[in-house]
Amino acid sequence: MSSISELFRRRCAEIELSRREIAERAGYVNITKGMNRLRRLEDPKTYFPNRQVMERFAAVMGISEEEMDLALCTDFEELDRPVKPSVVARVMPAVYTAVKLPEDCSPEEAVEIAKQVSAETGMSCCVTLSKIRGVYVWKDGTIRESYGLPGSPLGVPAFSGRRAKDLKLQKDVADTPRESSGEKPGSR
Repeated sequence: MSSISELFRRRCAEIELSRREIAERAGYVNITKGMNRLRRLEDPKTYFPNRQVMERFAAVMGISEEEMDLALCTDFEELDRPVKPSVVARVMPAVYTAVKLPEDCSPEEAVEIAKQVSAETGMSCCVTLSKIRGVYVWKDGTIRESYGLPGSPLGVPAFSGRRAKDLKLQKDVADTPRESSGEKPGSR
């Protein structure tokens, strides 16, 4: 469950207003649209919602920007925990294949294997490092680490140039200092 969805769900219960009343107070003319957006904010699978939508509801619900930023940073840290690396090669648009890795493969070894596969086959590869971070390897040897793996809560990769609003939120979250250590979530 995401911290940001829990924050909005908990506050909705505390203020004892219906979704309809909250959507009306948030200024939605199309109340159904406002209620659906609030419902999505409360969905446990929602990690990085649109900032404008959050701020619109937060103003009505008494949620501070600091509370939202803390919840987003908590979600970011949770999603960016290292996972066992995996490599996926792109055969052609929308067709991918998994690359078999040794059982005890380190992230560095996975990147080297992806480089080798890419050079030998001409396929681009992605090495998964966390639920939202990966290393992309192209056949020309270009390598980029990126937040925003396909299918991740962050959506498209940061270098793709698409979905600029969501990518700005991604950058804002990555640049928000953590309370505990002052370290940025993406600065490992």
